[in-house]
Amino acid sequence: MTYDLISFDLDGTLVDTEIPVNAAFFDTLYRLAPPDYQKFDIDYIFEKCMGTSIDGIFAQMAKEVSQVITPEMQAKVIAGYQDIFPGYLEKHLKPDPEQIAILEELSSRFKTCVTSNGMRRNVENSVRIAGLSDIFRRNIFTAEQVANPKPAPDLILYAAERMGVTDLSRVLHIEDAVRGAQAGLAAGATVIGITKHAKDKNKSTAELQNAGVQHVFDNWADIADFALKLQGLYSYK
Repeated sequence: MTYDLISFDLDGTLVDTEIPVNAAFFDTLYRLAPPDYQKFDIDYIFEKCMGTSIDGIFAQMAKEVSQVITPEMQAKVIAGYQDIFPGYLEKHLKPDPEQIAILEELSSRFKTCVTSNGMRRNVENSVRIAGLSDIFRRNIFTAEQVANPKPAPDLILYAAERMGVTDLSRVLHIEDAVRGAQAGLAAGATVIGITKHAKDKNKSTAELQNAGVQHVFDNWADIADFALKLQGLYSYK
């Protein structure tokens, strides 16, 4: 089997943004939302909402409190945290020359794109600050473009269509979270797990494998090596 497209999740996969994005989110949430929402924190996201879209996070929290945030308040929280997120990210995220070189090599051999449950403004900022804009250019797809975010397959299917790939068995999807892995598998792609940024690598590996991911790696060199060998090309290492 040869492959035409590599689809990359963003948060927790391409970039270690889980802490700054959630710090910006909760700083804004605590300032604007009802007091009941003070009970939620970054650990809550890691435990219950990894890989979930922003709408899904609001819905999950609403199940656990007596006062639901109105759509108008949700919009204010989203706008507020998007405004401060780049500043948080620039303090936390720096370009990784080794990762950039590996991704440039892969993008010379495959079509490549980003498929993220994150909001487009945040995703574009993360890609830019990580030094990945030249690699992905305009090939960035987010949950805002489809009816159903991951774990539904919609985003992977939409990205493949936009990238000119009709056979999903010829797509590699790289993912750190179970919801994203489920999306890739449901779409018919081959899913590769990555634990590079995981807080608990053993737990993350086990969760991905239990979701049906057969190949899980901890670094980009191993992923590149695996992808190139699948393609019948030379070893990256």
